[in-house]
Amino acid sequence: MYFGEHLVIAEVKQIDPNDNDEEPREQGQSRGIIVGWEESGRRVRNKIDSSKKQLKLRSQSQYPAILVLYDNVPIKSIDADDIKTAMYGHETVRLALPDDPENVSVEIEKVGFGSERKFTPSHNTTFSAIALLYKFGGALRLSIFHNIYAKHPIDPSWLRHDMVRHFTLDPLVQGIFQEWHEV
Repeated sequence: MYFGEHLVIAEVKQIDPNDNDEEPREQGQSRGIIVGWEESGRRVRNKIDSSKKQLKLRSQSQYPAILVLYDNVPIKSIDADDIKTAMYGHETVRLALPDDPENVSVEIEKVGFGSERKFTPSHNTTFSAIALLYKFGGALRLSIFHNIYAKHPIDPSWLRHDMVRHFTLDPLVQGIFQEWHEV
């Protein structure tokens, strides 16, 4: 597809309901409450794995590439945190325990990303972004989450529209989790 005059290779994947989605949906209908849990980022990681070969082949390592996800689950199954976890890994905190056993204070030594990451400076750099296509207020909207390690980044100015939002991670600051911010 073209963002203005810029060719961007895209693959669209739909996330459909699975067995884990049925119980929360039934609870919502019968009791008016919804309770459910799934490992953060799992569905997005699976879609990354199933699209990486094709995006790499089609982008020919010279064009930006984007994975567009459409969440077709009635009770939304993915959000910005799932995408961040799939891209960069689970958020982790390393604690420093005191040498003195009488001292009960624990200090944060390091905050960052840990396991299950799909994007690193040397892995999946073909992906310029992951986008989430969703309905809101009866209209389709697109949130684009830019890969900070992309070999060929997408410039947000290529696709500006009221229904499109662009996000990237906050800069790395010692002791603070990186969050999405709009660009």
